[in-house]
Order: sequence, then structure tokens, then C-alpha cells
Amino acid sequence: MGDLVDSWVSTGANQPLTDNQIEASLGDGVVNDLSQKAGIGSTLGKSALAFIIPMLVDKLTPNGTVPDNQSFLSSIGSYITGSTRNTTATAARVVDRAEDSSGSFLKWLIPLLLLGLLVALGYMFCGRGTPVTNVNANVNVNRAVNANANTTARTVDSSFKIAANDGKYTVTGVVPDQKTVDQIKAKLDAQFGAGNVDYSGLKVDASAKPFAADWWANFEKMLPNLMDWKTGSLAFAGNAITEAAGLPAAALDQLKSLFSGWTMPSSLTSAGSADRTLSEVTLPNSTKLQAYPGGIEDQMVKFIQSEEYKTATNDSLKEKWFNFDDLNFVFGKTELTAESKRQLDNITAILKAYPDVKIKIGGYTDRKGDDAANKKLSDDRAKAVQAALQKAGVGGQVPEAEGYGEQFATVEESASDDARKVDRKTAIRLIK
Repeated sequence: MGDLVDSWVSTGANQPLTDNQIEASLGDGVVNDLSQKAGIGSTLGKSALAFIIPMLVDKLTPNGTVPDNQSFLSSIGSYITGSTRNTTATAARVVDRAEDSSGSFLKWLIPLLLLGLLVALGYMFCGRGTPVTNVNANVNVNRAVNANANTTARTVDSSFKIAANDGKYTVTGVVPDQKTVDQIKAKLDAQFGAGNVDYSGLKVDASAKPFAADWWANFEKMLPNLMDWKTGSLAFAGNAITEAAGLPAAALDQLKSLFSGWTMPSSLTSAGSADRTLSEVTLPNSTKLQAYPGGIEDQMVKFIQSEEYKTATNDSLKEKWFNFDDLNFVFGKTELTAESKRQLDNITAILKAYPDVKIKIGGYTDRKGDDAANKKLSDDRAKAVQAALQKAGVGGQVPEAEGYGEQFATVEESASDDARKVDRKTAIRLIK
């Protein structure tokens, strides 16, 4: 929220902070703790914090600059000794506890001052609050600089975050130009629907360092696997992935592949991702499955039960694929590995629980090797899955199987084997 803090530090009007922004940036734990200390509820606490923090940072950064340590200490001392009674009284009105609001607010004071200090220092260390330098000479470094000019160095990393909440999406971040904003809007509106995406938190800052050249191209490649993404968040900053929560399994695999050279949170590293745990899924006929949360079984069942599926046509279902999580083949062959049995059994159980549902199997390869051979291998593998389901007693519900080879591969042939893994997959779509 650099632009918000910009307004608090500068000498202009303070942009407001919302309750939702307080909750997102501080977390429930901090809000609840401060509210309890003040003797008020957390909802009222969020409103009070949203009102107080901009004013506090404004007071701690006089003249539009972040002061030195001694000035900070002096400002904090003035609050503690009571020279800011008007500020305290105003904040107390927000808390709205007439009988003891002043006393309650004093319990907020030290944590709030520390919070204001952290916000202001964070602003400075992120490169947005570099102290103003007075230049007292005419210097020519590729361009003339007027004597006594005020220059402020402001360089920040570009950032982008998309948060999904029950089919609604919020985009925030800082990008270097309007072209990037327009590019993001056009693609996400087409993906999720124009009325379902909020871009109010996406800002343009000409001093922002651009993302790596392949960032947007790689993000676009992920979008098909985010089509049914309902809850979670994905965030980039500089050359790092800072958040990746609640993503569909296929999108998560693709993220790690496409952005393999980026810094990632530990949860995305091979050690962290190996800890995926199975959970129990109960079908309408009381059959219980062991499946990954957000995996193919979870996605299929939710879609079958949705209004979207009930009103869908065969044409509208053609782009609605669900990727297997744990279905694999012996290298270069059509023989299914032993660990594939659990997921095949789960798909069989789902089809038996929904006897009116029919599916098509799709097989895919990466770009490595001969195109025709890849097409044949993927087709043979798709038909091998179809045969396994026929043997399990649900063949009538699996009338189609087709291999597409490398037709829809997204990773270059020259990439590493691990990077190309995202294109080697078997998938299911529903048909009518």
C-alpha cells in the first residue's frame, strides 16, 4: 500500500485506510490483541486503527520526510507526555466509549507509536522515503540539474497480487506503466468476467522496476489452470513469488515450472510441497475417498454439483479440463504405475455416485521428441486410462479418449525435464 503511505508521509491530504486493509495487512491477531487491551470489540478496533494510523504516520513524518532517529524519539516522547491531547481525544471519539475512552486509548498508545514507527521506517527502507537532498551546484550528468533543486530517489520493485474470494477477485500492486495495467485488465476480465475483478488497488509508479521480461507471458500460460480457482492468493514482487495459497494442483505445478528461476516461499520448494496430505471426501452415496484438497476429485465433484454444469452444453464444456494429480505412466510406455490406482479408483467411485455423468479422457505430452510419436503416445495413454475405467465397471460413462500430443504444450523443448513436466499430463472433461 505504498501509495497510501505516500499520502500520509507527504504534506498533502491523507488517503483513508479501510477496515479490510487493516485486517489484510496486520492480521486478526494484532487487531484482536490491541482491541482487547483497549476494552473494545475487534470490529470497532479495526475502524479505530484505520482512522488513527494515517494520522499517526502523518504526525511522525513532519515536512513530508522520514526524520532521523533522534527526531523520532522526540516525537514519541511528545505523545507520551501528553502534548498530543487533541489527537488522543479525536481518536477516542472513534472508539466511542465516553466513560473511559481516554484511559482505554492510552493502552493503545505505545503499540500504536511503535506501529507508526515501523510503517514510516518500512516506507524509507522500501526506497519510498529517501531523505530529500539539497543540490547546491550546477551539475551535468547527461542532463542539467538546477542549483538548489530538491531530488528524491524513488525506486521500488514492481508487484502484483491477485486474491480470489468465492469467485470474486481483487488485484493489487505497483507496475511501471499504464500499458501493463491495461494488459492485466484485458486478460483477467476475459478470464473471470469484467464485473468480478476489482483493480482499485493496482497502481502505476513510473519509478517501479519492471518485472522480468517473461513474467507476464508465463502468467498468461497459467490462466487456463486458474479458470475454476475460487479461493486463495498469488503474489509476485520483483523476481520473487511471495504468496501462493489455494491454487489448483495443476496451476501450482505450472507455477513452479514456469518460474523456476524465481525466489519462492518454502511452501513451494520441493521439500515443502512433498508434505501434501490426503483428506476424506464423502460422495452423495456415502462412499468415502482419500483425495488431495483442491485435487481432481474435489474439483470434479464440486463442478458436477454446480449450476454451471447443470446448464452447460457440450460445446461450453470443451475447455473445462481437470488434470490428474497422481496418475503416471512407466517412462515412454502406456503402462500405468502402481501409485495411479488410488486416483483411478476415486474416479470410478465418482462416476458410480453420479451415473448420469459421462467423461472424456485427454492425453498430453511435452514438446520433446518427434511430433507424430508424441501424438501416438498420448493417444495410447488416454485409451489406456479409458480401458482401466472400463475394466472397473464404468466404461459406459467413458465413451471418449483422445491424445493431443504436444499441441497444447506451453514450455519450450529446450527447457529442463522438470520444467517440461507440467505439459506431460492426463486430464478429464465432462461431456453431454
